[in-house]
Amino acid sequence: MPKRGVEFFIIDILLAIYNVKKISAKMKTAHSFEKNRIAYSAIMHELEIIGEAMKYILTSQSLQPHVKPDWKKIIAFRNIIAHEYFGISSEDVFSIIKDNIPELEQDFIELIRKIDDTSDISFTISAACKDFQKKGWRSEVLYLTKLSKSLRLDK
Repeated sequence: MPKRGVEFFIIDILLAIYNVKKISAKMKTAHSFEKNRIAYSAIMHELEIIGEAMKYILTSQSLQPHVKPDWKKIIAFRNIIAHEYFGISSEDVFSIIKDNIPELEQDFIELIRKIDDTSDISFTISAACKDFQKKGWRSEVLYLTKLSKSLRLDK
């Protein structure tokens, strides 16, 4: 396990999901996704981040009772993105974006709710917000602030 705590990987996943949803919000078809080269690359990168972070979620002893078996597929998909980039079906990725990403976000919000001591999550969100404020990334700060309030971590 790297020096980062598992809570950082939880937030990495939620931020990557946020970015995928933000980038793909106006895309209505797999064709529009495929034709927007910059958005395509950005989304594929965010999906890689999700898969990479998921490796640490699945190996965390403290999270084992809450891990879903299907999450292993996310790591496998990350490996496909990283190693078979040009052979990936845009239709399959678009389906993942529209169908699976919102579900995964809800899974991770529920995961946080199941954690007994959320002080590490709260600290991680606060640290991320400070970093993003320095960078001028307002939407990420707003997302994390809203998330923290909805989870009642801002006590």
